[in-house]
Amino acid sequence: MKINLSFLIAISSILLLTNCKSTANIAIHQNKKKVSIKKNDQIVSITKSPFSFYFNINKYTKTSPVVAKLAAFSNKNDLDALKVGLNVSQTECFALGDALALRPITGYDALFILDYGFHALYYENSLDKSVELIYEKDDFANVAFHINQLFTNGQYIPFEAYKLPKIYIALFIDANTNNTIDEEELTKFSIQFINK
Repeated sequence: MKINLSFLIAISSILLLTNCKSTANIAIHQNKKKVSIKKNDQIVSITKSPFSFYFNINKYTKTSPVVAKLAAFSNKNDLDALKVGLNVSQTECFALGDALALRPITGYDALFILDYGFHALYYENSLDKSVELIYEKDDFANVAFHINQLFTNGQYIPFEAYKLPKIYIALFIDANTNNTIDEEELTKFSIQFINK
């Protein structure tokens, strides 16, 4: 019996992608402190200063183009509108073509707080990436998205200039690439700013 090698590779890729869940190992790092995101709707308290998102993702390849989509909102209603079962075309932020522009090699220079669009977070190699590689194992990568400033109301601002007490975050990894928000592919949480 002959077994088609490309069929086996495709099945293996699907199984690996299905095992990569957005809620696995998401953490916020700030000033050498780490807070893990353990459940949806979690509130993480940090100071108004630079921080980083750390999470696991499948390495991006031409045959397995998985991208983590991170959206940041100032209004909780935008976060609440994202639900399991929605096709990405039914969302204001995760639809095909809604990726925010990024700088070559350096990636994003701020966390964009908008009611549309997403940060396309991926790692293929040291030149093709929008996040920093922390470590890799097989087809998976642990990556960091560093936030040094914010972008809101059409302008870049330092953290201390942000007037609202919270930022609402949605991280969507379409592990099976079906353009639908499935169970365990979407993690929603809030960042609450506290005084130092």
